[in-house]
Amino acid sequence: MPNRRRQKKSSLKGFLQLPNEIKLEIMNCSRYTEHAAMLRVSKDLYDLGVNSLYRSLTITYLSMATKLTRTFGEPSGEKLALQVKYFKVLLNDPISPTKLEIILQRIKNASTIQIYLKFRALSAHDIMYFYQDALFSKTFSNLTELTILLPATQEYILEFFDFLRRHPQIARLQIFTYIVDRLAVLVQPTQLRDVEPMSLPALRSYRGPILVLKHILRNACSLTQVTLDITKDNLTKADDHLQCLSQLKGRADRWDENDERTNQLSTSISPARSLTFEVIMSPVDLYLLDQVVCFLPDDLETLSIRFSYQTGDLINADGAVFTVPGRFGERILEFTNLKTFMINCAATQHNRRMLELDMPQRMARSLTGSFQTLQRAVFCGRHFHREADEWLAMSSS
Repeated sequence: MPNRRRQKKSSLKGFLQLPNEIKLEIMNCSRYTEHAAMLRVSKDLYDLGVNSLYRSLTITYLSMATKLTRTFGEPSGEKLALQVKYFKVLLNDPISPTKLEIILQRIKNASTIQIYLKFRALSAHDIMYFYQDALFSKTFSNLTELTILLPATQEYILEFFDFLRRHPQIARLQIFTYIVDRLAVLVQPTQLRDVEPMSLPALRSYRGPILVLKHILRNACSLTQVTLDITKDNLTKADDHLQCLSQLKGRADRWDENDERTNQLSTSISPARSLTFEVIMSPVDLYLLDQVVCFLPDDLETLSIRFSYQTGDLINADGAVFTVPGRFGERILEFTNLKTFMINCAATQHNRRMLELDMPQRMARSLTGSFQTLQRAVFCGRHFHREADEWLAMSSS
């Protein structure tokens, strides 16, 4: 009977003879489970690759959270926890908030944190405990990127604002909101009227609702990319809230002035020199598009419109996008520096149906003679590039 241990050792002989730099690179390119398996081969491999194993952690199942809680709870685990730079939690199953609190207490050097939890089957008390005590009470001195799924109620939003004030070095912020339960009272923009504006001078990319954006826009001098999701905003008086978008004007003059301050906050994201704006909406919110584009700056270079499930009445039967009723069709022609224009739908089946009707090609033809500065267009997943006065289809995404 063959000796399996001897066969295993001989099969790894070539790998073990490689230089440490190459072995470490192979570990870093491997999946998490494969990386962990390599560390169990020998003490030398463990010492070489254990720190890089914990550099990036993604919790997608409960057992992994339990193991990390046990590991980081031990005295020897504190050093490993400090190696974590990228931390993500992507769970729909119920998880004990105390387990996540132990992990969050240890990963003090994390630069990227992504929290996507819906806490199904947990009480409102446990959910509040996680956000207010386990997460928002912490300070991460190296945090530059944050993605969070946030309950859309007032107490959570206000606690989140306090968390942001302690992290002015954040350069990329993504906020997704959800309803904790059907009886919860959604936060109203008017309830946040007296909130003091926050200073996020390093922020360059924002994705989230208007009720957060309006409180950070004034002092976010480095902001170059905005994705505004108004599908869940309760905008009874849209003008009162959307007018904050007018603060995007004159950004180019402020980027240079803010570079020195941004560098002092140790952000690693290089400054951009053009403004990109995307709005996410449902077809029933199409009337808000007129108000959104009215407040945007004339020197906008990239404009993207993304619908939640269908494009509604924005495009007519001929594919023309500028002949729709309302201010949008007129205002869009005033963006004299526009280089990229996109209209897409989150529902892939709708995009496919539009492709079958050759609608993207018709939309591209409607651009002929307009936007001499426009170089790129994306309609329903189809990419077009301008060549003289013709639009050439490049690919589909």
